[in-house]
Amino acid sequence: MKISNINQQDEHEFPPHPYVEQVALNCCEAQTTYIRLWKLKDINYKIMVRRKDVHPFFLRQNVIFENDLMKLCAQSLLSYKYDKKKKTYEIELIGWSYDELGQD
Repeated sequence: MKISNINQQDEHEFPPHPYVEQVALNCCEAQTTYIRLWKLKDINYKIMVRRKDVHPFFLRQNVIFENDLMKLCAQSLLSYKYDKKKKTYEIELIGWSYDELGQD
């Protein structure tokens, strides 16, 4: 059996496995968006995405990006709002506590 050497920083760089499974099973078309959002998050699990940056970074049309956000929100994986004045999406990912699972 191969054991990978993952440090704590790497562990928090990607979505937790159960969340990825949930996305894969329930809204697979939003997987890429979810993983990219996870990589963009700050220490508070928040991301601000300007509307004009959606297509270049996520390789999605704005309508599809918004649909992905709605699907992920319905799965309780994130919350978001769109600020029409600033033309930005304010997104907050649901955090993960490894301590709650007994996984340090």
